[in-house]
Amino acid sequence: MDKIDELLEKYFRAESTLAEENELKTYFSSTQIVPKHKVYCSLFEVFNQELSETTNFVYQKIKVTQTNSKRFWIQIFSFSGIAAALLITFMVVRSLTKTENYAVMYGNRIDDSEYAHKYVHDKLTKVNDILIKSMKPMQNLDKVRNGLLKVRKIGETKIRINDLQK
Repeated sequence: MDKIDELLEKYFRAESTLAEENELKTYFSSTQIVPKHKVYCSLFEVFNQELSETTNFVYQKIKVTQTNSKRFWIQIFSFSGIAAALLITFMVVRSLTKTENYAVMYGNRIDDSEYAHKYVHDKLTKVNDILIKSMKPMQNLDKVRNGLLKVRKIGETKIRINDLQK
């Protein structure tokens, strides 16, 4: 009993150690409390209740933080997925509406496909005409080559005749 009185005096002067406070808590949580100490029972009961409530509050706070963290990441992933889907949709629609046939004339892009085809056809016809005109001397060269073959044959024939005469 005297020991509990000493511990209570130390406790109220804030000079008790943790081990001594635990001893007091154990004493007041037991059923063998002296009648003169019953006054302090409610004090130590409140401390125990506060301890359990603080623990529950901390647990709830951690749980709320964890659910907020999960919710945050779920929102981030869903928003990034929506953004990716919108970007892909935009790219597909843009590629479908883009005209494939175009021509550049004097630095200007022409998107009218019929006009572009006509323009390209006219340019290719002009190039073809130029090539045909430039190939005419080659056709004349073929005539010369054929003529030279006949002259060679005459020369070969002369050589055979000379060989036959000998």
